Amino acid sequence: MPPPKAVVASASCCTTFGKSLSTTFASLCTFCYTGMASDEGTRHLTNQEEKIRGQITGAYKQTFVDRLTEQLQGETQTADGVDWVVRLYVELRDRLCALLNKEGTIHSDLHGSFDVDLFRQMVEHEVFHADESVALINHVFGWIHRLQSPARDEETEAARQRVLEGRSTGTVADIVPEFVMEANECIDAIYKDLQSLSQSNATPQNNK
Repeated sequence: MPPPKAVVASASCCTTFGKSLSTTFASLCTFCYTGMASDEGTRHLTNQEEKIRGQITGAYKQTFVDRLTEQLQGETQTADGVDWVVRLYVELRDRLCALLNKEGTIHSDLHGSFDVDLFRQMVEHEVFHADESVALINHVFGWIHRLQSPARDEETEAARQRVLEGRSTGTVADIVPEFVMEANECIDAIYKDLQSLSQSNATPQNNK
């Protein structure tokens, strides 16, 4: 049985935005889920493989965050850094949209509700302490809550709270990478659940 359309769509959106400064977060999650699997992802990884994969993925993600933070630091903030983080925000939207029927009204509502211009202005002018940033953060996590399994609600809420707490004490260079990381990891969980469901459905069941 082929994987759900959302899983297939993620593979294409993973490479869409990786042409400038660095790899995108989505390409990291693709590596995380498929990089060490064999037999088209149907084999379960051993504990040692899981440990190695976790270490490698963790190192890539930390490098990713460090690079993004560097690009957004105060007086050293670069136009390329702003462009990069805006693409990452767009990628959050597109990864969520890929979970939905492209012809449906929910897809259209989600896509249109992400205010990319506002996000750019907030980063450029370093106003992530403003009330608008709370609404923006809550908006993204709100869509994640709507599209994920209810079993994920508690961990997603914890991620949202971590971002909001960091907002009260950190700079844009601290807050935005944390926001991108936390939101993407919650979206990763949705894709992982879909992949697990697909594999479960593809496993022949014994006749009872």
